[in-house]
Parts: sequence; structure tokens; C-alpha cells
Amino acid sequence: LPHGGGAFPFIFARVEHGLYHMGSVQLKVERPFREYVRRFHYDYLNYYPEALRFLISEVGPDRIVIGTDLFAARDIEYPNSYVEQLNLPAKDLELILRGNAKRLLRL
Repeated sequence: LPHGGGAFPFIFARVEHGLYHMGSVQLKVERPFREYVRRFHYDYLNYYPEALRFLISEVGPDRIVIGTDLFAARDIEYPNSYVEQLNLPAKDLELILRGNAKRLLRL
């Protein structure tokens, strides 16, 4: 999902609550809601380090990939610097910058 998933990561809890507390309209789901949100991959170009840190805490570093923002007014010359400034563990940084894309593209 582009732009770190947009508003979606910030309403995970609300959607999850609704799934289980909608009264007569309750939906039947086979797995916990959080397993479904982890089926997506999220790019990390949203310009807010705090939002990226939150996204990592919600979906894990194995679901986040680098994105491009070619036509945006706030293009950044070196997109990796955005994630590197979070001082993540080396394993998480490797996943986000290279490992996840390699896995997705089967390289």
C-alpha cells in the first residue's frame, strides 16, 4: 500500500473493534484481524519518521518496502536516509531496504 498505507494503519484498531462488536452484523473472520493487515506490503515514503516507526510496530519490518515518489513536490534525493535515521536494528534495516523487495521479486 502506498504512502505507508495512508490512514489505514491508524485505524487498524477501530476496524478490528468493529469486526467483533457490530451487533447483528458481525462478520465471520477465520483469523485475527492483524494477520490480514500483514498480508499487505507498505511503502515507507510518507515523510514522517514517527509514522514509519508506528507502522513498523503495527505490521513488522518484514512488510515494509522502499517506495518511489517521483511526482511529489517534496521528492527526497536519497530515500534510504529517511529510514536510516530511525536507527533500526541492522536486521530490520536490511529487510526494509533490500530483503523484502528481493523476497517479493524472487531475486
